[in-house]
Amino acid sequence: MARRTTSRGATGGVPSPRGELAVTDRLRLFDRAGEELPLRTEVLATWEVDRSSV
Repeated sequence: MARRTTSRGATGGVPSPRGELAVTDRLRLFDRAGEELPLRTEVLATWEVDRSSV
């Protein structure tokens, strides 16, 4: 299957507990066929485990 390139992207958030994703450069994104897709990660927000800030 040919790889399709598009200029459109998607954004979203995936919450995780503190310390769960200390290093994000090892995260990978795969399509249904198992092909790796381009992925850029960025920490957008953090919060305390006790949720006192919510």
